[in-house]
Amino acid sequence: MEDKIKVTKVEYLLGFLFLVLCNFTSGDVIPGKTYILGAICLFYMIRNLEKLKVNKILICVLSYIVVGCLQYHYYGYFNKRAILEIPLLLLSGYFIVNYLGKKFPFIYFNLLFYFSVISLFFFGVMILTGFVPNLSIFDKVGYHSVFVYSIRDNEISDLRNCGPFWEPGAFGGYLVCIGILFFNRLDWLWKTYKRKCVVILIAIFTTFSTQTYVCLFLLFVFYILRRTSGAKLFGGIILSVAISVTVYTSLDFLGEKIENQLKLTKDIDNDSLNSANRFTTFLVEWSIFSKAPFIGNTNNPNILYKDYPFISWVVEENGGYGSGSGISTNLAIYGMYPFLIWLFFLFKNFKERMGVKSTLMCICLLLLLGNGEQYSDQILFLSLPFIII
Repeated sequence: MEDKIKVTKVEYLLGFLFLVLCNFTSGDVIPGKTYILGAICLFYMIRNLEKLKVNKILICVLSYIVVGCLQYHYYGYFNKRAILEIPLLLLSGYFIVNYLGKKFPFIYFNLLFYFSVISLFFFGVMILTGFVPNLSIFDKVGYHSVFVYSIRDNEISDLRNCGPFWEPGAFGGYLVCIGILFFNRLDWLWKTYKRKCVVILIAIFTTFSTQTYVCLFLLFVFYILRRTSGAKLFGGIILSVAISVTVYTSLDFLGEKIENQLKLTKDIDNDSLNSANRFTTFLVEWSIFSKAPFIGNTNNPNILYKDYPFISWVVEENGGYGSGSGISTNLAIYGMYPFLIWLFFLFKNFKERMGVKSTLMCICLLLLLGNGEQYSDQILFLSLPFIII
């Protein structure tokens, strides 16, 4: 594939900017990325209006703008994220994946391989020498960074690999997404780029992320089961559940982590809210979503967490509240319509390219990843309805 597909420097640059917009910890050092790409997208759409089906992107963009306008009318709060930032991300992603076309998955895979190599180098240096790589120009509160690699303060002692992203689970999830983009050709990817795949798997292992491990395992199981049906499919699902339970009970660092989080979920008190684990925040955000399922509750903490004074206090003290969830956060903030529209177009796009069964399996993986990390309003997930797989 590398021999047949010629990737230009401009195309790699666009792929690089795409990954930076996947929420590099130090991504803010490149100003005006989405404004420039969004403007280019509009120009690109006008130039190629006859060839492009722009109805999908316009509907997705309008879904957020309309919600933002309704929130301004109802709450009196201007949700800049809904009205400006996410629409610009949608336009930027639409432009990049359309411009790159079938090259996009390969560029995504290749660039993440290089970031895996970089991350393993710096991660290894940190483990062996105790030196934490950083350049002050790229540092952010709570992080040390050299732009292409970041380490969150609490991951220095935990020894987990964040790559260039905000936490290890985010890095691991983006790596697992390679398997989704190549879902029906994983055997070919392994045979053709075995060394790169091994490096990526090692990088995944160094994240020590429960969610990433589970999704990686399910990715392989679904890939094996994608051509089966009936009793074989049912048996495969039962077997995968049995293996998951075995892994859960055998690997202490996975089992104890999940068990502790479930204990905190039993009573939603100040201790469990302060932990911001995925199970507790999912319950909180589902409760918030149920109060305004159509227009959401904005991203203003004073509105979003008005019924949870302890979280409001955490926001006031720390400047924010790190939710451990993703899709539930999206639903609580923006309501159901942007998510359902995204899901509908995602299903249509994947179904056209890989069939119903593979599509359902991939969506299952994406939803599992999406509720474990804040991917829902990041450029990769927003672009999935338009990606050529």
